[in-house]
Parts: sequence; structure tokens; C-alpha cells
Amino acid sequence: MLLEKSRQFAAPSKSRCEPASSHALLHSGQTLFWEGDDASKIFRIEAGAIRAVIYGEDGERQLIGFFMGGNEIGMPSHGCYQYTAEAITDVVYSTVPVESWSDRLRSARALDKEVFGALECELDSCRVRSQLLSRQGALTRICAFLSGLCQRLGSDEAFTVPMPQIDIAAYLALTPETVCRAIRKLKDIGMIEIDRHDHIRVKDARALVPMMTH
Repeated sequence: MLLEKSRQFAAPSKSRCEPASSHALLHSGQTLFWEGDDASKIFRIEAGAIRAVIYGEDGERQLIGFFMGGNEIGMPSHGCYQYTAEAITDVVYSTVPVESWSDRLRSARALDKEVFGALECELDSCRVRSQLLSRQGALTRICAFLSGLCQRLGSDEAFTVPMPQIDIAAYLALTPETVCRAIRKLKDIGMIEIDRHDHIRVKDARALVPMMTH
């Protein structure tokens, strides 16, 4: 059974004209595709959360982005996947052959939101991370990250963050200890809750906005 937090990050209904396979399940901790593999499919995340990871020649692991329900990922570069996609939570996904996706792009109007909107997160992931890293102070970065996550969900309501704190630290170029201290401060002032599994629950995303400038 899917985790509750996987269902929370579910995709909106798809267009009827969109060709895709039936749904498949990827369990937490499993890999959807590997950096450098031949890219034969585009993946649509229906529910759950994915982390994008690249590896340096020395084996150093760098976390470059997060993807959730509604995102379509796996755009090839020179015929290969550009990063490794790992499941943070249980993930429900469907696939579209790269050839079918290419045909769809060729037939789409320029900047057609229906076609390009789902891929925007992958195209924009480097810019988003650069903006976060340009912010001074761990607390400011974390608040901006959580606020951005809320915007991606399209809601100001309370939500549970699917990423573990160690992933947040890697993504924001902070140490796990620094993230832990900042999260504890947000908990102490009542902005978030921490459950017994160390999952972060944001109580009011709007309250994070003033903290982004501290």
C-alpha cells in the first residue's frame, strides 16, 4: 500500500490525448533510472516523490532536485538520462516512449502549457537550486525551500515534507547538523511539527515567507 505522503504528492488528472502506459509502482529506496543509461522512456510521476542525483568521477554524490506528482522526467541528453532518479517515498508512475513524446512536442504549439508544463520542473531544477543556494543563512534557505515546495503543491494548507532531513541538507549544501538545528528552531516557534519518524509537517506555509528574509 502506498504511504499517505505518497498520495499527498499526487498528480492532477491527465489529458485524454496523452499516450501513456498503465501505472507501475516503485518502492521507496528503489531506482527509476540511472544516469548514463539509454533513455527510451519519459516517466510521469503520478504520486510520490523522487530525488535526482548525479555522481562525479570520484564517486561524489550530489543531490540536484526533487520531483513529485505531475512532473514528467527523464528527458534524454545525447540519448542518455542526465541523472539517477531514486524513490524517496513509494512512487506510482507511467511511461511514454521517447519517440511518442518527440512526436507530441513537434505537433504542439510553441510554449503550449499542457505540453511543457509538466516538464518545467526538470528544466528549471538547476535555476531553482541556484536561487536557494544564493540565500544567506541556513534558516533562510530552509524556509525558502519549504515555501517553494508549498508553491509547487499549489496550496497554503499544512503538508508533510516527503524528503528526509539528510536529503534537504545535501540539496541546500548544508550539514545535517545545521539543518537539524534550523528545523528545531522552526519547531520551537510553532511553524512545523516533527513526528516520531522525523518527518517534517509544515503547519502554515504562509508563515514561512517573512522568515525567508531573515
